[in-house]
Amino acid sequence: MRYLTFIFLIMVVHGANSQSFENDRIQPYVNNSFYWQYKQTPVLLLGGNLEKNIFQSADLEEKLTAIHETGGNFIVNMMSGSGEGDLWPYWRAGEKYKLDKFNTLYWNKFDKFLKLTAEREIVVQIEVWAVKDILSAWPKNPWNPMNNNQYTTDNTKLKSEDCTDTEGFPDFFKSVPALNNDSLVLLYQQRFVEKLLSISFNYNHVLYSSNIGLLSESATEWNIYWAQYIKLKANEAGVKIENNVF
Repeated sequence: MRYLTFIFLIMVVHGANSQSFENDRIQPYVNNSFYWQYKQTPVLLLGGNLEKNIFQSADLEEKLTAIHETGGNFIVNMMSGSGEGDLWPYWRAGEKYKLDKFNTLYWNKFDKFLKLTAEREIVVQIEVWAVKDILSAWPKNPWNPMNNNQYTTDNTKLKSEDCTDTEGFPDFFKSVPALNNDSLVLLYQQRFVEKLLSISFNYNHVLYSSNIGLLSESATEWNIYWAQYIKLKANEAGVKIENNVF
């Protein structure tokens, strides 16, 4: 009887915590959808940062503290790894990356970033696809078929020079079914997004953006696909989120 009572108490506490997590999450203000609310209080999101991928910053904690102490409560973070000294999301074996093995250090940085921003009540908007970085750093990017062991230019529609033309719309961003339907590339893109979400879903101060950064009909299809995919994964996990399509 005592054991059953103990289990019941755990379930009640867990339910209360889950409800609090949901009620406190960043979401449109219930009384005026032109504003956000966080921890059940209306907020005006203000902030800024010096780096597009601040989660990779060596002095991350100091920068977040500075934002918080000056009244900032919002930050945008790109999932980028192209800068000097930055980590990539995948494990490197010799000269090539393994897209089926994640780089723990990269994802630990991301988790720490979300933990520190939550402590400071800084809302985070995640730019899931760091488009311009993927374009400019394509020669060394793990997703370049020349740099990984999981696919090639023969079994995908990618080219080794695919992302060098920033004016076009490279095939890496046409993998979705409505465009090239490049299923092998899409599979690893999905796994990347799922890994990201497996961490970010543990926090309720996160917004999601599938911003492609390019204006075209293809960009619209890409954006819609990933916005819907992120929503799908949130529903499967029982998590309510807000995301934007640009």
